[in-house]
Amino acid sequence: LGAGHAVPVVGEYSIDPAFSPDGSFIVYRSGETGPSYTLKAVTPNGEPYAVPDLTLPRGSNRLVFIPAGVLSAGPGLVVLKGELLRKNFWVIDLENGNERQLTDFGPDFVINDFDVSADASEIVFDHVREDSDILLIELGE
Repeated sequence: LGAGHAVPVVGEYSIDPAFSPDGSFIVYRSGETGPSYTLKAVTPNGEPYAVPDLTLPRGSNRLVFIPAGVLSAGPGLVVLKGELLRKNFWVIDLENGNERQLTDFGPDFVINDFDVSADASEIVFDHVREDSDILLIELGE
């Protein structure tokens, strides 16, 4: 790779970027305002990229692209959405803004992070339990 200088792509507060599979745009979280934040998108050159108006709750820190036609008509995003201690996986179609709930976890089922397989057939995630026991496992010599 040639030497270059880092240049900002957006001029506002932005975190948790996710690149579209074809590299044509980047979706990112804008600054949180209260209990939510707005999803925005730009091209790699910093030009605005049109996506449906999307507002997600605080704690939905991960945005994972899935291919068009798998769980949505257009390119989609898998996100965590819901109340503070009860989030579920949702898929958002970035062409039309349609949202579909993928899971229905019970109360206090806390997920911090996740990832989606390349073919979008599996989601791997952590599950935090506030009432879990602590165990010590001693390995024999």
